[in-house]
Amino acid sequence: MLPETSHPNALPASTQAGICENCGLGKLKLVDERPHPMLGIAGKTFLTLKCNAAVCGTYLIKST
Repeated sequence: MLPETSHPNALPASTQAGICENCGLGKLKLVDERPHPMLGIAGKTFLTLKCNAAVCGTYLIKST
């Protein structure tokens, strides 16, 4: 079994790929993280991500 490593400023596993799903060019930056309104007690969160590509710049909301 491999030991787990943790970085204090690392993004969650779902965003570590970091490529925008809309344009495929930019990297995603975490803008906001908040608990899910109903499932927050179970550890579910909403992530607001922003693409840094000048042609895109869209915001994505993901549930983790």
